[in-house]
Order: sequence, then C-alpha cells, then structure tokens
Amino acid sequence: NIKTSRRVYQAPLLKVEECQKIIDMANKAAARNAQSAQTELDSIRNDSSSSSNDRAAKLEQIITWPSGWKKDRHVSYPTTDLNVVLDFERTDLDFLSNLLHARLAPLLSKIYGISPDSIRANDMFVVRYDGYDVGNGNGQQSLNSHTDSSHVSFNVLLNDAFDGGGTRYYNRLMEGREGGIGGDGEKWYYDARPGVGDVLINNAMVNHEGLATTKGTRYIFVGFMNIDRINPWTKSKTNVPFYSTYLSLPWVSVILKSHLDDSIYNGSDGGGGNRGTRLSKRQQFDIIITATTWTMFLGDYFSPHG
Repeated sequence: NIKTSRRVYQAPLLKVEECQKIIDMANKAAARNAQSAQTELDSIRNDSSSSSNDRAAKLEQIITWPSGWKKDRHVSYPTTDLNVVLDFERTDLDFLSNLLHARLAPLLSKIYGISPDSIRANDMFVVRYDGYDVGNGNGQQSLNSHTDSSHVSFNVLLNDAFDGGGTRYYNRLMEGREGGIGGDGEKWYYDARPGVGDVLINNAMVNHEGLATTKGTRYIFVGFMNIDRINPWTKSKTNVPFYSTYLSLPWVSVILKSHLDDSIYNGSDGGGGNRGTRLSKRQQFDIIITATTWTMFLGDYFSPHG
C-alpha cells in the first residue's frame, strides 16, 4: 500500500460508445431537471414569502445555462455536474452499476490490496467543463487545486471534442519549486490527459486540479470511493485487510480529515471540555489537526509520486 498510495494510475475502462451513452444519459437528465425546475418556478412566482424566494433563486440557478446542470452541489469546490444517483433514471443507474462492478472494482482491488466488498461509492457524478466558445464563455472552464472527500477518487474521460483540459496532480513535497522542477530535476506536478474511456485513479489525498478547457465541452465521469471496514448499511465487517486500513497512512489520513471536518462543522474547535474527558474541545481539535497534518506528511514522504 505504501507503493500505491500517492501514484496516479491510468487504464482503459470504457468503450467509446459506452462513454457517449453516459453523455446522452447526462444530457437527458439535465433536460428533465430543467423542465421540472421551470414547472415548479412557474407555480411559485406569485408567492412572495422568503422561503419561496429562496427556492425560486435555486430553481433559476438550475435553469441558467447550461440548463438543468447543478452548479453548487460541492460547496468548497463546486463543479457543473449531475449526481448519478439523484438525477439519472433507474435503468441508467443499473447500466453504470454493472459496468463498475465488472471493471472498476477488480481494478481498485488489485491496485490498493482491498476487497471488492469494502468499496463504496459516496458520490458519483458527470462533470462538464465548457470552453470560452461555448455559452458565451459563461460556463466553468477549470477547477482549482483541492483534495477529495473520500479514500480513492477516479475520473473517466468521456469525449475528446475539446481543446485544453486535463488533470494536474501535485507532489506536495516539492510544490512551489521554481519552474515546477525539484532539486533533482523531477517535476512537482504531472498533467494527465487520458484517452476517451481511460480512467485515472488516485488516492483522494493527492492535490489535483482541473486544467482549463479552452474550446468545446469536456465531459468526465467522476467517483469518490470509500474503503469501509464496516458496511454502513448492514453493520457487518468487510474483508478489507488490516494493512490496507489502520496500517495505511492514506487511509488513516482520510479518517482523521473526516473527524477534523466534523469538528469544524459542529463548531467544536474551542470552548470548554466534554464531560468525562480531561481534554478541552480546543485541545481535542488541536490534536486532530496535528495528527492529520503528520499522517499526510508521512504519507507524502514515504510514498512515491508518479
């Protein structure tokens, strides 16, 4: 697992016709969303209550070009996307589920040494990046550097009718070196530009960004995958090996980061202590920050990049 945690993997996953089918599914879902949003908006136009005004603003955002696509699902790093579970039809979901179980799950199992029953998708979506020549340049061209809220992330390129684009992956240990080159001549980032149907797989703690699409529309299919020791639905243990979880720095980093996010969200970064513990909330918060920082650093230091 040390050898795989910070690498980026590329492999063929989908056929060209399967990629086009997913794009068609997404565009049909967007059309349904736009029609539904317009119908609801028409029905509440005469309601002046604040709740109706808030809902109207939300609906107008959905209708705004590109019509039917969501623009604010991911708060910190929003993408123009469609949630596969919520927006796609049941038959489309079954099609994607069969593909991923047959092709992606064995690939993740082989790369990371995990059992297929431990792999769970916590978010799957189709993203579009629009060049400056599409929609008067009002679309989303790129996405800033970030990490994902999962253990493993993947994205599949669905088309090639665009210019620019790609995913840039950063090596945090050498980030910021002059000219993007480390002291030994190694670049501190890698630009991945896969072929149609190819999947890029990476540990979610790797910093990455979506490079600007300058012309046309670039479609990608993205998934955030969790590796569970306990099935959250059945509460039964999965067959994931111990060395792929508690002995894996990337896995531990994600767990600590999720606790940190929960602490920030719940406002537990200050104040007094909890009953039954000798540590204040602030001390607990600081411990989580320190542990998260160090596990990420150690994961970067001991794991190869490439």
